[in-house]
Amino acid sequence: MTTKECRKCGIKKTLDEYNSDKKGVHGKKETCKECIKVYRKEFYAKNIDRNLERNRKYREANREDIRERQNKFYAENREKIRESRREYDANNKDKRNARSAVARAIKSGILVIPKECQSVIDDGSCDYSLEAHHYAGYEEKNWLKVVFLCTKCHHKEHSDKYDSVIGEYDGN
Repeated sequence: MTTKECRKCGIKKTLDEYNSDKKGVHGKKETCKECIKVYRKEFYAKNIDRNLERNRKYREANREDIRERQNKFYAENREKIRESRREYDANNKDKRNARSAVARAIKSGILVIPKECQSVIDDGSCDYSLEAHHYAGYEEKNWLKVVFLCTKCHHKEHSDKYDSVIGEYDGN
């Protein structure tokens, strides 16, 4: 079998470890799949804000198409999805109970969802869909210790790539 040296890592690999490119030698790209995967991951991490904004615009422009695809997928995979949810709930009872407690507290008026993201980062890029972030954990004593973050800030809070977006939150 023919091999080719990756231009990025310099390792000789078989042709099946390269993506197709009709302009390339042997009809393959000059960089191996693994190096391309690493590059794309790094590029996405460096440009996360730009990517999130692009995705948000796409979702807004294609809301109906997305909903239609989701409904079709759910209809075709209903039992698999239900089983997956049951399995997740069984393995994550603490999270499920904490989320339920927050929902009940909101419904009864104990917790009030603020109008804006409670992140310490106020760069104007927060969206309006707020989620409860359990900053103190999911133990029963902490079920209602939440801050409301937009989806973007909530993802950042759970990511290792960013510093905390809520800072030292005292629950007030």
